[in-house]
Amino acid sequence: MSLVIHDIAVIFCQQGFKKQIYLSGHGANKLACELGFYKAWESTPDLKPVYWNYWSEAGFTKIHHADKGETEIAMAISSTVYMDRARDYTFEKPWHLVNSRYQYQPETEDPPRAS
Repeated sequence: MSLVIHDIAVIFCQQGFKKQIYLSGHGANKLACELGFYKAWESTPDLKPVYWNYWSEAGFTKIHHADKGETEIAMAISSTVYMDRARDYTFEKPWHLVNSRYQYQPETEDPPRAS
């Protein structure tokens, strides 16, 4: 990802867009963006990029995918939110070992397939 950020930053900077904002909703993207910025500064030292993560900047210190905070943000920006599909789960194993919500909610239809 850092090479993609590098390429995008350099191309926009060469077109005159020296101040750039990279908006993300995933905390792990910060390091990749910053690495891309450092690489871009080698050829475009006048670049002024910034990485902004909407949930940490909004004051959320603990946020998880599809939790109350993230749902509130989605609703505030008019994203489609399916509250009728909301379910609470208690996982018997660590969350990072969960492969799919469908294994915990078998009554729902199968997940969409890529064509």
